[in-house]
Amino acid sequence: MQTITLEKLPAHGLILEENNELKEYFPDYEFKEAIRLCFWKPRFQNQDGLQKVTSRNLIGYAILKHDVVSSKKFDRWHIFEAVFKKYPHPHNYVARPKTFQLACGNRRFSIKGILYCQQNSLNKACAQVAIRSLLANHLSHGDISYKKINELAGVTPDSGREPGKGLAVIDIRKEEKGTGALYSTLHKEDVSA
Repeated sequence: MQTITLEKLPAHGLILEENNELKEYFPDYEFKEAIRLCFWKPRFQNQDGLQKVTSRNLIGYAILKHDVVSSKKFDRWHIFEAVFKKYPHPHNYVARPKTFQLACGNRRFSIKGILYCQQNSLNKACAQVAIRSLLANHLSHGDISYKKINELAGVTPDSGREPGKGLAVIDIRKEEKGTGALYSTLHKEDVSA
């Protein structure tokens, strides 16, 4: 890697949905910021250089998110999502990598890899991030939000449970049934498209 680009991201899409979910659980929740780091093979120093690179030059990207919940003394960054290309190493096995689309600057790029996510102990623990990572390689019409994963598992503000404390086996079984139906619906849309 020779260059890293950094962009501030507005709260939209899955980030906005997560912010809204966190506000339901923690009224004093505050979204500080989100940034996207892109990692590039060639060296360049300005926007002109970014206009010359292609998806082949992209090594990976990471979206970092900063959340604050004062009542929990929580003020942290976490990796909202990241995708990196498989690097050539005999013990680096990546099953079924998928092509992910992203924007950097005013351009679109793609990268083939596996979605990585990090828990934040607020609305997602290891189960939710693992489910999102696994489903990302199978859902052809976009991504699934943590709010949807939690809803499918029956963990909602009305349930009295905090999703950041994780999911029990019974929750994951509920979620599997729900995502199975979701996957089936998305697959039917693929066939009809």
